[in-house]
Amino acid sequence: MCGIMGLIQRKRADGSPMAAGAVIQKMEHMLGHRGPDDQGTVLDTLGGKEVALGFVRLSIRDLSDAGHQPMWNKGKDICITFNGEIYNADGYRGQLQEMGYLFRGTSDTEVLLYLYEEYGLEGMLDKLDGMYAIGILDKRKNCVYLARDKIGEKPLYVYQDREVFLWASEYKAFYCHPCFKPELNEGVLTEYLMFRYITNGKTLLKGVRNLKPGSYLMITPQSAVEKTYWILPDVKQKETMSKEECKTQFGQLLKKAVSSRMVSDLEVGIQLSGGVDSSFLTYQASQMVRNRLKTFGIVFDGKEYSEKAYMDTVIAKCGVEAEQYNFGEAEFLKSWKETTYFFEAPMNHEGTLGVLYLNKRAKEKITVMLCGEGADETLGGYPRFALFSKLSKRPFFRRARVLRRMLREKDIKGYLPSLWDYQSEFIQANQFVKSKDVRKLYVKANVEGILRKRKKIMDNTPGRGIRQLMNYEVRTYLQDLLMRADKASMASAVEVRVPFLMPELVEYVCTVPDHFLVREEGKLILKEAVAEIFGKDFAYRKKRGFGIPLMDYFTKGAIRAYIEEVLLPGIQRRRLLEYGYIMHVWKGQVLQYEKNGTYDSSKVELLWVAFSLELWASIFLDGKIYEREGTDGIKGKAV
Repeated sequence: MCGIMGLIQRKRADGSPMAAGAVIQKMEHMLGHRGPDDQGTVLDTLGGKEVALGFVRLSIRDLSDAGHQPMWNKGKDICITFNGEIYNADGYRGQLQEMGYLFRGTSDTEVLLYLYEEYGLEGMLDKLDGMYAIGILDKRKNCVYLARDKIGEKPLYVYQDREVFLWASEYKAFYCHPCFKPELNEGVLTEYLMFRYITNGKTLLKGVRNLKPGSYLMITPQSAVEKTYWILPDVKQKETMSKEECKTQFGQLLKKAVSSRMVSDLEVGIQLSGGVDSSFLTYQASQMVRNRLKTFGIVFDGKEYSEKAYMDTVIAKCGVEAEQYNFGEAEFLKSWKETTYFFEAPMNHEGTLGVLYLNKRAKEKITVMLCGEGADETLGGYPRFALFSKLSKRPFFRRARVLRRMLREKDIKGYLPSLWDYQSEFIQANQFVKSKDVRKLYVKANVEGILRKRKKIMDNTPGRGIRQLMNYEVRTYLQDLLMRADKASMASAVEVRVPFLMPELVEYVCTVPDHFLVREEGKLILKEAVAEIFGKDFAYRKKRGFGIPLMDYFTKGAIRAYIEEVLLPGIQRRRLLEYGYIMHVWKGQVLQYEKNGTYDSSKVELLWVAFSLELWASIFLDGKIYEREGTDGIKGKAV
């Protein structure tokens, strides 16, 4: 796990801002938190332009200098930079050796390099089980390739203007180039306010985007062409499959996913939240290690938010070591600022603050951990999937689906009840801020346009019925969660691996009949396995998520002072959001909370979105990029 970055720019001339070598060194320094163990640079030319590849290393496999990047092939005409892990790399090592390739070390990077040399880009990508962002300079083809993994676990941001093409694992590295001028992408602001994240790889900065999962860019001196090499499969479900057959095959594949993601030259631990996903991973992983498995969990204040009792059940049952860290008022404000910097977006989920804190503390004892992300999206774990399952059994729902197949949507939109348009209902069910509140918060909000955009994504998503809804979540909401997993871990140089997203497992689950996954609740095949280990009460309890009591924190001394003395005045000066409305909501919620301890959760969500946007803007729009310094958190320092 590392950080990669690079650039292609016109050759330096009188008056040009900075040579490529100077820029790439600044970029490496900016992303040094991702790879504190080593760094490397390659400078070259491409069709008369300057090319620079940069790399910062977190050593996990082959800790020797043989894993140093950027890495050249023997002929010195192919150079690779690679961020991530290839779990099946060792399976190709012997095959490549038989073909005559001589390995200088045992890193998966070297396997990648030779797979590319032998099979080309798509041939290499087709063989990989892993998480990755890859940059390849191919002097034979006079091009640079940039590629992301199939599901989207590793980010790879790109930016292009007339002078330069930039790429990096985190877009804060772009600030190192004098041609990059950060500007708000107001066209996606409505979507952020509604959903707390933005789809299709776009960001709140103009011209900056995250390369789509399962795709690659071919960059030549003349052009940059993007191509998709993997998509979620649109396959028929195996209706003849028995439930026991399904459970057996699913269990075998998940065991394979966990086992492959335990491969490391360093010890591997588990992020244990107490939920069924991480609990099952903990059980499986504990069976695969010689020494006691280490687990790491976060405990929030407030009984309705704490899953400590479930964590303790798993710890006792699996006989693992456990570190549990309390997240209280003292950690909230510092984590809010730090997480915004590392996440490179306004804080969406308040629980992300706890994730960053967990990884920071865990780094004291471990460098590699597994996490349970991806199960809810691929196995239908959210309550909204169960609700759809119930609605789909009603006669009027089935009749509406028949009508939709017979008539174009535009012909029936006027008289079919909105509830029958289950796709649109599902999309709106994912909103965190109500449409009417978004319009009050941002007068230029285009709510209808965003809903049409989301509906188009749904329509272009493979699958039918509930499977399409799950695939939609993989393409949208899961991408945001994966960015959280990457950035909140790499901020402390911790690698997080996601077994539930092994592509072979994801592809298999697409063939599983819906009723084996979702009925009155979701993730049924997983929960049945969990119930056999930890009991039915453990497996079938109400889903809590990973939240924290925001209003409890907002009203505390230092946090309230920061809101009222920094964030609210900042919102007023920026004149982007409606300051008067935000102040009205803020005063009303504080008064209600102080009077009787209650609050309107939807209004608090609105405040969280507004405050987090202003905090992000103060860092990424106002010209202040912060760097961590020791244990003091972040310190203002303009690049």
